[in-house]
Amino acid sequence: KNSPIQPKVVKRAELGALVLKVTNDKHINLEGSLHEYHYGNNYTPFKFSEVVSAIINIENRIQTSSENIRLHNLEFGVNISLPFPVSVFLEGILSYKGQEPDKLSYEGKGNLRKFHFQQYEVKFYDKGKQYHLTYPLLRIEIKVTRMNYLHEKGIPIHTLKDLTRNDFHSKLKGLLHKAIQGLILTENGLNGKN
Repeated sequence: KNSPIQPKVVKRAELGALVLKVTNDKHINLEGSLHEYHYGNNYTPFKFSEVVSAIINIENRIQTSSENIRLHNLEFGVNISLPFPVSVFLEGILSYKGQEPDKLSYEGKGNLRKFHFQQYEVKFYDKGKQYHLTYPLLRIEIKVTRMNYLHEKGIPIHTLKDLTRNDFHSKLKGLLHKAIQGLILTENGLNGKN
């Protein structure tokens, strides 16, 4: 009652696949996937123009500029159709940047290989199994837990508005490409002599 600290009041609203939280009528927190917001899933192709369209739609719905929505973390990835089961690829992952993967299994939803670092995580998993698709679909994803990781790489993303910059998307694609290049893989069934 006599404390100078105000109680935390959080108002919450759902915007499709997104959750909007407003704390003490000052801070806006938006959680969820832009891809799922736009399409209802995150396994279909999601073009840059559609990212921009989704952000404009969010601005219109919540009646504020995306410049007012600060990003504290960010997940981005790519889906790749494979000509063989994703499990074969996942089982072949030995390491990434000298680190062995955390191997997780989700009942009925496939396997995941995750690498933890101080400011980010790299994940490889079976997106096709997650969504019960009839074709193998590998998801490669980077989860940025500290935005400084991106800033140090010359990608100064601070707000949701920054995701409407095509040059930043090109740089994020480059980080995904480096994640793939950093893997050490083995092929199941290889002859030891080879």
